[in-house]
Amino acid sequence: MIFNIFPRCKRDLPNVRAPRTIADKIMEVAAAILLVLIWVLAVIFYHKLPDIIPVHFNFFGEVDKWGNKGYLFFMAGIATLSMFYCANFNSVLCKNSTTSCFNNIICNSINDWLSF
Repeated sequence: MIFNIFPRCKRDLPNVRAPRTIADKIMEVAAAILLVLIWVLAVIFYHKLPDIIPVHFNFFGEVDKWGNKGYLFFMAGIATLSMFYCANFNSVLCKNSTTSCFNNIICNSINDWLSF
């Protein structure tokens, strides 16, 4: 079986839920406010931008990729998806962590990495 290469893999791991602290809630509210700000600024400045805008810079600060101004909404959408994914990570990926060995490994590794 492929999961035998992972020593931390156990099918009988407990399904532990850590309650959200006040600091977690504050960070989520701050992230939501910044997300709304990204969308508001994208809408406000869309008509003021030129048709072609820089979308990527190299190590020296020089533009190495150009795109149309619609790219602004694409990046705001990526920010929105990232925020929702991060806010719901444990409930989405680790929901059935007692039945999936691979999810246990991912959840444990990421939670260990995030708990600095």
